[in-house]
Amino acid sequence: MVAAAPACADPAFNGFDVSNANIPREQILRGGPPRDGIPSIDEPKFVPAARVDYLRDDDIVIGLEREGIARACPLRILVWHEIVNDRIGDDAVVVTYCPLCGTSMVFWFAWQAFYPETSLWSP
Repeated sequence: MVAAAPACADPAFNGFDVSNANIPREQILRGGPPRDGIPSIDEPKFVPAARVDYLRDDDIVIGLEREGIARACPLRILVWHEIVNDRIGDDAVVVTYCPLCGTSMVFWFAWQAFYPETSLWSP
């Protein structure tokens, strides 16, 4: 089931209903990039650490290791893209970073690990 946006939802506010706002609508200003304005990194290319010449020793990276495979996603790249969609072996992995609050999370899709008999759609 898909819910429709309320009739009072305004496309200028990304579909949010601001009809009951405490301040006048004309004083509500957009901020930041538009919806989908921050491109994710899909199918990232990783290089061995010894070949990296664009990072300093004190640069922060978000690191992960899964099944003996290690990845490092530099914050100086994540701050511009915020999401990296990757694969490690057969697993889909997502690295996220929020430059507004300085937090990062790493997700991996574990459904098939728990329900191997399930067929999953894959683009």
